[in-house]
Amino acid sequence: MADTPVPEAKPEKKTAQEILDLQALKKGVDKVKARKKYTDKHGADSLKAEVNTKKEQDELKVKMEAEIDEELARKDQNGVPYVENLKVKSKVETEIKKLKGIEKVINQIETLNDIRNLDAKMLIELENKYPGILMYSFTDRADEVSKKDYEKIDLSKWTDYTNPNPGTKLKVNFHGNAFAENDIGAADLLPPTIRKVTVYSENDPVNKRTSERRIGLKGENKKGRGFFDQEGYIAIYSGDIVIIGGEKEPEKGVEMDFMKKYLEKSDAPKSDDPEKQHSEAEKQYAIAQGKGDEDWLAMLEKKNPHYRRQKRMSDDEIAALTEHVESTGAGKKVVEAIATSIKSGYRTPPYDKRPGGIKGCCFYWVDHIYQEAGVKRNMIYNSVSQYSGRDCGDKHADKFRLDQIKPGDHIYYNQEREYIQEHRTNKKGEQLHAVDDNGNHSAIFIGWIGPQENHIAQMASSSAGMLGRFHKNPVDFNKMPVTRIYKPVFKRGSGNGEVV
Repeated sequence: MADTPVPEAKPEKKTAQEILDLQALKKGVDKVKARKKYTDKHGADSLKAEVNTKKEQDELKVKMEAEIDEELARKDQNGVPYVENLKVKSKVETEIKKLKGIEKVINQIETLNDIRNLDAKMLIELENKYPGILMYSFTDRADEVSKKDYEKIDLSKWTDYTNPNPGTKLKVNFHGNAFAENDIGAADLLPPTIRKVTVYSENDPVNKRTSERRIGLKGENKKGRGFFDQEGYIAIYSGDIVIIGGEKEPEKGVEMDFMKKYLEKSDAPKSDDPEKQHSEAEKQYAIAQGKGDEDWLAMLEKKNPHYRRQKRMSDDEIAALTEHVESTGAGKKVVEAIATSIKSGYRTPPYDKRPGGIKGCCFYWVDHIYQEAGVKRNMIYNSVSQYSGRDCGDKHADKFRLDQIKPGDHIYYNQEREYIQEHRTNKKGEQLHAVDDNGNHSAIFIGWIGPQENHIAQMASSSAGMLGRFHKNPVDFNKMPVTRIYKPVFKRGSGNGEVV
């Protein structure tokens, strides 16, 4: 990331004792003993002193850490620690347990990995306290190598967040965090100054959407906030590219004083606290922009009654996707089971490599859906055994077979054929998509998009550790050909009259 100087925000005033207590907690020592050692060395009133600037706080923190380390390192002539029982694990654990919620989380954050494993609620709370931390954790410049999980972080400032450069391409990577993948959006990651974006789905410039309106200062994972176009909410997932300000004339899509102008309208006491600033600016934004946002969404609903309102699909949106599906019998039961599963938030188990562990994967999800629907599978086509490697070549279903596909069918389609041909790999040469040993992904067919003869399909699927979902993008069976087709049929004795 670019190292652009940022004006230093005024920190909250702290006493020397507050700083020492935190350093003692992080070092795993008894804070009472740490206080005594400090006052013995610097005087009885030394811990009462107020430390008013960030520079002074940082300098004092370094000084205190060094003194604690020095004390911990002291040993007698026999190599026994000079200060006995300075480390009191049970007391330290008691202090940590007293902390709750986001305060406890903050105390335990040291590396990016500590952030990348948090749930969506905690991520939003962390972003409120440290604006820019999510952009830093889950995006990288498209021309840079991704930041490593073990990279140490500083919960203080994020220069690309406070000084966004119009036209910058950010690659999204939620690093396997299913909570973030399914709940965190572009407006959660990006500052209020960015009013427009273009999103390349899976880094494909052909499959792009450009926002027409950003609603709200921040997304905060709330319905009806974020970046919208005529199709509705623009969701982002790992592998997508987000262009700050939009693809064309990005300078017009960034307003550097956007939040500042709302703060200036407020009569509330000025504060340096990011949460208080955001809360006050949000109130003023609602007064100035709330009605306009409501009118714009009402216009959108009139044009597109089923427009998407947020990243996680609502029950109404799921119903809108499935109510028009022309399915009967076992296929209908499968589609209904998909809708029920997605509404309930069913998550495919992670892939456990250990012997006897659950092999959570795309096939596992399909199998779960079929069990919930009370059906089993009947294979009517299979070309997987006819080729080796991950590129199926010409071993795939022809038009006759494709025309037999109905809603609820379990489909294997070959992703690796397209990605091998188009060299869709990262800089390390690793494949961009998780596929099986034959290059296939398991999914359930929902319906055709456009004329059936075009063979563009709406699909639903999941992966290890992920929520089931309707694909945000259609699957083109001309590019990703079908290699196996299963029909759902009712199990014998199910009472549905359709058995094998």
